[in-house]
Amino acid sequence: MFNWNKKEKPFVSYLGMGGGGLGLLGGAAGGGGSYLISRSVRFDGSTSSPTMTKTTGGSDGNRKTFTFACWAKKSSIDEHYEDLLSAYNVSDQFRFIWEPNGNLEAYSRVGGTTTFHIDTNDRFRDCSAWYHIMLAVDLTQGSASNRVKMYVNGSQITSLTTHTAAIDSNTNINRASTAHVIGKSGDSSHFDGYLADVHLVEGLQLDPSSFTETDDDGILQPKEYTGSHGSNGWWLKFTDGSSASALGTDSSGNGNNLTVSGFTRSAGVDDDWMLDSPSMYLDDDGSIRGNYCTLDANYTGDAAENGGVDNTALLKNGNLIHKSAGNWTGSVGTFAIPTTGKWYWEVECRGTNTNMGIGTRVSRLHNTIRDSNESRTVFYSFNGNIYYGEPSSWNQSATSSVNTYTTGDHIGFAVDMDSATKTIKFYKDGNLEYTYNLTSTMLTAIANHEMFPMIDTYSGVEANANFGQFAYQSTPPSGYKNLINYNLTNTTIDTSGTYYGSGLADGPTVFCNGVPTSITVDGGGKTISPSTYDKLAYGFKVRATHASATPNTRGTGYSWTIAGTIPFKNARGQVTPG
Repeated sequence: MFNWNKKEKPFVSYLGMGGGGLGLLGGAAGGGGSYLISRSVRFDGSTSSPTMTKTTGGSDGNRKTFTFACWAKKSSIDEHYEDLLSAYNVSDQFRFIWEPNGNLEAYSRVGGTTTFHIDTNDRFRDCSAWYHIMLAVDLTQGSASNRVKMYVNGSQITSLTTHTAAIDSNTNINRASTAHVIGKSGDSSHFDGYLADVHLVEGLQLDPSSFTETDDDGILQPKEYTGSHGSNGWWLKFTDGSSASALGTDSSGNGNNLTVSGFTRSAGVDDDWMLDSPSMYLDDDGSIRGNYCTLDANYTGDAAENGGVDNTALLKNGNLIHKSAGNWTGSVGTFAIPTTGKWYWEVECRGTNTNMGIGTRVSRLHNTIRDSNESRTVFYSFNGNIYYGEPSSWNQSATSSVNTYTTGDHIGFAVDMDSATKTIKFYKDGNLEYTYNLTSTMLTAIANHEMFPMIDTYSGVEANANFGQFAYQSTPPSGYKNLINYNLTNTTIDTSGTYYGSGLADGPTVFCNGVPTSITVDGGGKTISPSTYDKLAYGFKVRATHASATPNTRGTGYSWTIAGTIPFKNARGQVTPG
């Protein structure tokens, strides 16, 4: 079942400014549009207040007609209000908000009077892929329905709870006396996620064809905007990472640079200048752009496992830092372990009481787990053991002869799905500690896309994951690749499987390796809606306690089938229709 390898010579350690470098491993050719977005910026709204601010100054610009557009990868759901853009003071307000339940809302209030208000029924709660988001306003339009339009992923959102717009009224946008802020509002509703290719266009109400196009496979791709931004508009490409302040450089030609606060430009994992991008390609410098694996905010712990105590991990820094909620708390990656290939990632330990490896999506990954029929895992524990778990033999020790680890140590994971014997190797600071031969049942779980990178900590302990977004602390073994969509080769969507209920409204997530267009559970067709099942780039999530519409009894297995045509490799952030 397993074998013991003697410790090998450490890898040569290195770190690179801004991530990437030799730590970014090449892979299969990827697809993308003609306009390639090279960088994004990470907004860590979970613990800090990063912002980019511009005050127009001088005279007012066009306050009635404008377009805001960006690519966004969300990091949190069900937590707090998050402002993409605001122009806010006490009585005069403009806010474009991603709300806690996943809807998008925009409103303008001038002199205490609402000049427009739009709010969606649809939900945008997918933290595994990139969305394209637009707000296009022209309050001079004769038809009220044409004055304010919202687009997501190239399509206009028409299912709205609210849609009002007063003709020929003003907004706070392009008002000289009001600061325009990306990432928060006056009441500190911080955005939590990644932004790329951000535009404010003054004087034009544009549609998605100005910023996006569809490739030959029907996938929405970035398109370079070639029109005017108006005198007060700006374009944030984030191509200048020479300093934190340079992240606010305006590329429109207007020189309307934004003032940057709360961002870090430095070597290592705290750098906010990111390679995560809606474009998927290999750059000339050897670094890869695309949708990187992160820890999954759509996956949640099970309060029932701890007597009602919240067991959902606290994620921050773009879902790369895991922190336990107090009890043993597990997180998993947004990518399943691929069925073929060789894959590497690292996790920095930031305290004791830490277990890390690969596992199925269960509520906890510790020896007191109850529903062990759901559980299959192998992990390196801080106490100097390699543990494995199967339904019939949970929390068994493969060896107790590996080194312990603690704060500041970097644990590497190398999964080999190409060799005749499939293995996971565990490294500590570049030293090979142990090679574990994956069991037949684990290989079946991997074939079904049921095994994921896993972190499990206790009592507020943190761990910082790196799936290739940054230079690795130690050189990976030869031939291993990062977990990024560019490297994925298996585009076959899983159309059937089993999930286990949690009994909670914030229910289990199911990885199908693609986007479902329909869902059947135990032979009955189910509705995809905010109160039943969320649609995700990699599959779906149960959003209600047990009912006929949402089978979800704790510990009970349910057979599911889906239909779908877009694989996770190419998918954008998904819309759950309201």
